[in-house]
Amino acid sequence: ERQEALHLVSAHGTAVRAIGLSVDDCARAFDACVANGGRVVRPPTRMTRAQDPERGDVEYAEVELYGNVVLRLLSAPAGATHADGSAAREDPLALLPGYSSPGGLESGSPAEKSGPIPPLVRIDHVVGNVPALKEVWPYIARLTGFHPFAEFVAKDVGTVDSGLNSIVLASNCETVLLPLNEPTYNTRRKSQIQTYLEQHGGPGVQHIALLSPDIFATVRAMRGRVSRGGMGFMPRPSDAYYRGLPARLAASANAARAAAGDGGKDGALRGMGVSAAQLAEAEEL
Repeated sequence: ERQEALHLVSAHGTAVRAIGLSVDDCARAFDACVANGGRVVRPPTRMTRAQDPERGDVEYAEVELYGNVVLRLLSAPAGATHADGSAAREDPLALLPGYSSPGGLESGSPAEKSGPIPPLVRIDHVVGNVPALKEVWPYIARLTGFHPFAEFVAKDVGTVDSGLNSIVLASNCETVLLPLNEPTYNTRRKSQIQTYLEQHGGPGVQHIALLSPDIFATVRAMRGRVSRGGMGFMPRPSDAYYRGLPARLAASANAARAAAGDGGKDGALRGMGVSAAQLAEAEEL
């Protein structure tokens, strides 16, 4: 909706509004969320495809998640998905109504010459930053049925200057992960989560993690397209960061190295699941 988009941009700038979940039955999932305390944003609504009937229609609904972020439930309505009663030939959720595929790359185009990018498997997790975990995670757990999958405190993921507390909520199959962060206080510098909340204007999605079958190949292919209008990357860490990385990994792998009886540098890195060759490739990229 135009007004919703304007409100989001005026309040937060470029930001994520909806986290979408594919469900078997949008209406049933929505009713279950609301019955367990979910705050309604949009009841089940059908999106039709007048211009692309082969894909079928889509039904969606929204409930509040945190801040201006909503949980969007999507399904292909059961039964007849076309006006003539025929079934859709393609996955209706692959492209929502109003969107179309750009098709294949044109022969000789810069993107085509860069070669294919290894396919991304799926979204691994979507992280949200909130002021206080205790006010948010129980609400999300109730409305979704998700359970706590992991929990971290400042000493686990923080630094001497700033930190955070985090809890990860997971679906029953543990492939849908919704981590949540809150800021910590009384550190030498302001928590990075508090900085986000102030600059973003409240709770919101901090980052979206994508699962790749080969992160090195994926990053290499994506970097090859940066100068051609592709996706940009964060600045490279300093040389000092990479010089100190083996020692930091080795220190973290002490227990694994001792158990394996392998005291060499490569053994320490293998204890963290990282080889010397992978470390060199990470520095190169």
